[in-house]
Amino acid sequence: MSKDNLFLNTIQFPRKIANKIEDAALSSPWFFFSDCAHGEDARKKGLDMHPYFSYSLVKDRVAKGGEWMSKYDLAFFSKYIRMNTHPMIRAHVTFHWPRPECFGIPHNFHIDQQFPHIVALYYVNDTDGDTIFCDENDHSKIIHRETPKKGRCVIFEGLHAYHASSSPTKNIRMTLNINYDHL
Repeated sequence: MSKDNLFLNTIQFPRKIANKIEDAALSSPWFFFSDCAHGEDARKKGLDMHPYFSYSLVKDRVAKGGEWMSKYDLAFFSKYIRMNTHPMIRAHVTFHWPRPECFGIPHNFHIDQQFPHIVALYYVNDTDGDTIFCDENDHSKIIHRETPKKGRCVIFEGLHAYHASSSPTKNIRMTLNINYDHL
């Protein structure tokens, strides 16, 4: 599948809103996970481990973010990207620290859900550490790289868009990842 078949839209948020989201992310509590794509299953599958920190705001269509939910204003976010008519399945913020020894190497390729869904991947800050998209049948074939730019939101078809984060070298890498039902 080509990039043109997967990507729906790219939206750049105004600086004021991007700063608000960054402030929320910097003040969120963070929880450690052993692998950013497959969790402990990565080890069982014999994959390299790519640890990160994350904080869940919505999980399995239920808000989990406590007091931090209002800081992110996910209803406004969804309306701004014109996804407010789609039910939210999952939302979480992620935090990767610099790992120069891993630069340019994709973390484990994955899709977020095993059913049709739309992903809104929002970059909280400027950094290196691209999101790398590959062919769904041949993960060695890279079809697109997206460099994190503060305030940019990339919206794509989730079921077929195998993607992986990669480690930054210059700065932390934070994203807000939201999955929506595909209607």
